[in-house]
Amino acid sequence: MLYIELKSSNKEKERNDRIVSFFIGIVFGTGLVLSGMMKRSKFVNLLTLGDNWDPSILITIMTCTIINFFTYYYIIDIQKKPTMELNFDFPSDNVDGRLVWGSIILGFGFGIVGLCILPAVGLIPIFTPHISLVFINSVAVGQLLAMKLEDYLDDGKKKLNC
Repeated sequence: MLYIELKSSNKEKERNDRIVSFFIGIVFGTGLVLSGMMKRSKFVNLLTLGDNWDPSILITIMTCTIINFFTYYYIIDIQKKPTMELNFDFPSDNVDGRLVWGSIILGFGFGIVGLCILPAVGLIPIFTPHISLVFINSVAVGQLLAMKLEDYLDDGKKKLNC
């Protein structure tokens, strides 16, 4: 495991964050390719209940969940502090409407496209140009709408708390 001294400067910390993120991205991307998650047919066949149903992608999902369960336990209960930060930054809220509705919308989009966003971005080079343009622009518009909605909801909370 990588260990970086916490007393380093901000520039060093940013550089170290980028290096670690790069290697984590390589591991993650390699896992996506090796597990078959970059194949649209894997997702479509998982979401299609019938003769072509293929639950093999669930093995990948369960493996990730199990590894995360033990890693989380190790970091929280045994290590007691993060490796590259001074303290943990957990969200203060539990499950709220934003999380639920965001998950529903993400799942809806996931079901329509048949791909999760990260593998879809990885597949852009093999999409036809018009599909790439439509997909990227749709994701960008969705992100902008989500940011505007979040600002609107935050403003509403501020007004109610005053």
